[in-house]
Amino acid sequence: MDWKAVICQQLESRNSRETTSFQNLINFYNKLYDSSLLLRAQNVQLESQIIRGNTGGDFVYSEKISALEQKLLVQQEELTELHRRRGENAQMIIDLNAKLQLTEKTLASKNNSLTESTKLVASLRAEISLYQKNNSELKQLNQVLKDEHQALQLAFTKLEEKLRGFQVNFYYNIVINKYFKLKKFSTFNFKFN
Repeated sequence: MDWKAVICQQLESRNSRETTSFQNLINFYNKLYDSSLLLRAQNVQLESQIIRGNTGGDFVYSEKISALEQKLLVQQEELTELHRRRGENAQMIIDLNAKLQLTEKTLASKNNSLTESTKLVASLRAEISLYQKNNSELKQLNQVLKDEHQALQLAFTKLEEKLRGFQVNFYYNIVINKYFKLKKFSTFNFKFN
């Protein structure tokens, strides 16, 4: 599994987990709000009955009103507490969203860095391949030059041997030539004497 998919899956599960807890809170708040509205409506109805002069059973109504007011007060306190918790949770969501955005920016930056590194690695591998090819060609050329050098060295050695042979023959011919010239000269001198 790709690391991006793992991070995405972790973010989705965290989002689902956190949303679920807030959903319960929102549902509870909605029920409490409906209950508060119902109590207000009953309170308004009772007040209107009192104002209209419905005086029968004042004590019973005043007890009911007192109980409803007490209940309304408790509901309003709970509603205030829920508003406070909702504000805290909203701030927590804002903080988590900021953290998530920062993480996403960091992730994007690392992705860009990874992409650049991948391109650089590919470029360096291409260069290495080119250098290896050039090295191989140079080794082959070097081997050809060595072979040619050996062939030339061999030819040079043979030519040196031939030269030595020619020099020996040349000196031999010079010696013979001098010998014959001396012989001829001595016969020539002998005739004039």
